[in-house]
Amino acid sequence: MTLIVVIPTVAGLVVAADSRLTLYDPNWIVACDNVFKISEVESVDRTVVFTTGYATVWALGGVQVDKVCEHVATAKPKFDAQALLVKAAQRPGASLPDIAQEVAGATGNYIASHPADYAGRLGQFLFQAAIARFDPNAGKAIIGSFSVNFNADASISADKLEVEYFLPNDGCQAKLFGEANYLTNAVFNGPGLQFLTERYGRFRDSIGAAIEHADPELASNFAVDLIEAASRTTSIVPSATGIGGPVDVVLVGEAARPKRLQWKST
Repeated sequence: MTLIVVIPTVAGLVVAADSRLTLYDPNWIVACDNVFKISEVESVDRTVVFTTGYATVWALGGVQVDKVCEHVATAKPKFDAQALLVKAAQRPGASLPDIAQEVAGATGNYIASHPADYAGRLGQFLFQAAIARFDPNAGKAIIGSFSVNFNADASISADKLEVEYFLPNDGCQAKLFGEANYLTNAVFNGPGLQFLTERYGRFRDSIGAAIEHADPELASNFAVDLIEAASRTTSIVPSATGIGGPVDVVLVGEAARPKRLQWKST
């Protein structure tokens, strides 16, 4: 899983994500804090994508436990839903239903060839996928999202397709993906409240005000504070899948390429 915060601002969409990948084996659990969870779409301007949930499968046979995170940083996963999402989002004129169908179809093909890799998820949600774009001419931000499920009959389906538009006069809000319930229950309404700092407070009053007055730097600091507070809270209230590591932040705005406001070194 993960925690991703998306905030529309006067300059475009601020997108922030944690870096933790938790890997499970019958004999060990390893948390790697070196994963990049926001991907640019190289051939499409002003666009990033991200996924949350059970979106990757790694080949870890023969890898020493103390080398797992190094392996994750240098090797390609056996299955990568985010890579599928990038590929689908590059197709000219592709609509969200088109993209969702392509990603779900490719996921189904993988699972049909590697049934053991997702056997424990039969009848359950697999992952959520999202595409964040900005139209500088209209000052409009767009977030399209959908979920992919591994149904009880072993079929793969995409549902909860949603496209949201954010115009300058609309009220500013923080959109949460991944461990959103954890942030609400364990941070806002739990012990994690103590970990929120002045970075959170400086932008909090902007929520609900017009997007045209939302400062991207303050929004970035706000998003980082939320994710870091959630990460610290996991030492008190464990999260289902882990939140942690450095926070990456990009601005999807007027520039053709997303601007990295905060990005961990490779």
